[in-house]
Amino acid sequence: MSRGARRVVGVLGGTFDPVHAGHLHAARAVRRAFALPRLLLVPCAVPPHKPAGTVSDAAHRVAMLRLALEHEPGLELDTREVARGGISYTIETLESLAREGHAPLWVLGADELAQLHTWHRFETLVREFDLVAVERPMPRCPLEHPALRRHVVPRLLVLASAPPGASLPGPPLGAGGRIFCLRTGSPAISASEIRERARLGLPLDALVPETVARYIRDHGLYRGRVGSTGPEEDGR
Repeated sequence: MSRGARRVVGVLGGTFDPVHAGHLHAARAVRRAFALPRLLLVPCAVPPHKPAGTVSDAAHRVAMLRLALEHEPGLELDTREVARGGISYTIETLESLAREGHAPLWVLGADELAQLHTWHRFETLVREFDLVAVERPMPRCPLEHPALRRHVVPRLLVLASAPPGASLPGPPLGAGGRIFCLRTGSPAISASEIRERARLGLPLDALVPETVARYIRDHGLYRGRVGSTGPEEDGR
């Protein structure tokens, strides 16, 4: 099956510890902007760039995602990284989707572009797959590293608006080799802030879906955790 004939699917990965309103807003915005029938949220098993033991058990993270997506049409939970186990690398997940006949469109925060050169097999990642960098309400991160200037900067395509995928110029969506920069107006929410509020027993209103807030309370998540566990999304 040629790359152009494959089924385009959005993919948003991360620790989701916990999944929050910012994740859901970005996922909806990307799905709408590129007219995607489906967008997968893929919780990692073991993030490469976080210390061992600092991420909640995968069973809790998967359960919270499942609750958050109950009433989100077109957004689906995909547990392939958890099932695969070990360190979760984006390139391996995208290659597995490609083998299944998909043309995956990887979604990441625009701030993550500054660390993209640290990701596993990043040159293959940006050459073989299309990426969507979602603008968040935070300062822009300069792409100064030589590897980024060579392999990332030439691939950036800034979308002034949110056109449907059919109107994008160039090869079919999912053909690979492009990084679309999309402004979504996602709320400024961090998982570390939510974990700290949960640790202190403060309300999580508007930060996470009500069902997720209830799950966090019922299972006493984050009560024993002090401080941040590192970057909100993992270089992977």
